[in-house]
Amino acid sequence: MKLGKATHPLTGRLLGQFGSDPVVTIPVPRTTGGSLTLSLTFRAALDSFTGTLSDESNHSISVQGARHVWTTVRTSAHFAALYNATHELPAPQFNVSTVPQGIGYTQINVGNVGNTIWTGKLGDGTVITGSGTLWPDGRLPVHLLLYADKGSFTGVHQIALDESVTGSLSWSKSGPSSAADRIYVTGFPEITLVTTGHKWITAAPVFGATTLSTSFESGGIEVVAQYSLLDQTGALSTKNVLSFPGVSTNPTRITITLTPLSGLFVGSATLTDPHPVTNLPTARVLGFSGVLDSTARTGWGVFTLPSRPILPVETMTGRVRLNAP
Repeated sequence: MKLGKATHPLTGRLLGQFGSDPVVTIPVPRTTGGSLTLSLTFRAALDSFTGTLSDESNHSISVQGARHVWTTVRTSAHFAALYNATHELPAPQFNVSTVPQGIGYTQINVGNVGNTIWTGKLGDGTVITGSGTLWPDGRLPVHLLLYADKGSFTGVHQIALDESVTGSLSWSKSGPSSAADRIYVTGFPEITLVTTGHKWITAAPVFGATTLSTSFESGGIEVVAQYSLLDQTGALSTKNVLSFPGVSTNPTRITITLTPLSGLFVGSATLTDPHPVTNLPTARVLGFSGVLDSTARTGWGVFTLPSRPILPVETMTGRVRLNAP
């Protein structure tokens, strides 16, 4: 069993009678913080178990899990696909300056025996990767310690038979991960994210569109001198090459590369603002990435932009969107 960054070995014996759900109670000794007790009930008919983890003061949390049912005979082929999901802030957190405003995303690749590999970014640009086993009902648990163990991304993705993705995932950061950390250094309290997504279906061109348009918001981007010039429309070829106008009508030199097999997009732009002290033109690179949603015909993601050069330089993050007509 893993709690935070600590791993605890478990041994025990199931107790039960024929026709009943077996139970097990396992003591979990710890060198600090007192011992714990793990109590589980196994529900064979549902391929699952539930229970509690309690401490010596009778504080407890709920526990749930599932049996690994997938084999070459009983496969997860009905789930096997690539899914693109986004993780958005709940409405009360929109435009809160102390909270990262980007839209995080996860790309989940499900295999034929319940094997999963996933990768993505959170709303502050933090890269996340992992792997795991899909539960029989399409749930995929996620547990990541982040920011030098000062934060986490944890919860459950739910993949449905209609090829949609929802979830209940929380994200937090309590302080800087290092002396060099410049992204939301003071941290932010636990946030329950709004997770949505769908199976990715590639096309040439994506969405069957001939153009895609960009838009950026939040994270302080609206006060950038060239903000209004970031909204651009690019021509989309049948080979999924997105071409933007020349520098005369695209002065921020925005570029975007699409990966049609996965629905990932990555781009950049160069923004020029007056230096806050010298008033001379100062360039900053805006980087962004995200995923496309075949069903919504839209892409969402996160941008990162260094603040203007007054020490300490911090990084702003906000939302980027690609829109099909």
